[in-house]
Amino acid sequence: MRKPGPSHKPRRSRAGRKPLRPSTLTSDRCHYCDRLLVLSHYDQPDKLTLDHVIPRALGGTGENTDHDNVVLCCLACNHAKGGRTPREAMALGLLPHSDRAIETEQRAITALGSSVDL
Repeated sequence: MRKPGPSHKPRRSRAGRKPLRPSTLTSDRCHYCDRLLVLSHYDQPDKLTLDHVIPRALGGTGENTDHDNVVLCCLACNHAKGGRTPREAMALGLLPHSDRAIETEQRAITALGSSVDL
């Protein structure tokens, strides 16, 4: 077992972070394509990831714990969506059309208010 030495830095505390809402974590399907998600250490297309509905570059919050701006999705949809909103990604044909995703985007825009740069 490794002993902490002078160069050992303690892990940052997670205090102050809000936990994800239970409804975010209860789904086992991608928010965008409805694919069954898996926990994996490998970059598989169906790997579970967290996606910022409104990307941070467009004014979405940077914390993965924001209740209105984070959804579970598969790695393939997360990569395809990239730095776009769900509506933009659907218009380009990168994500399948989903009324649920459009509703979530609208909820996130409302919650984030004027900080969103769309």
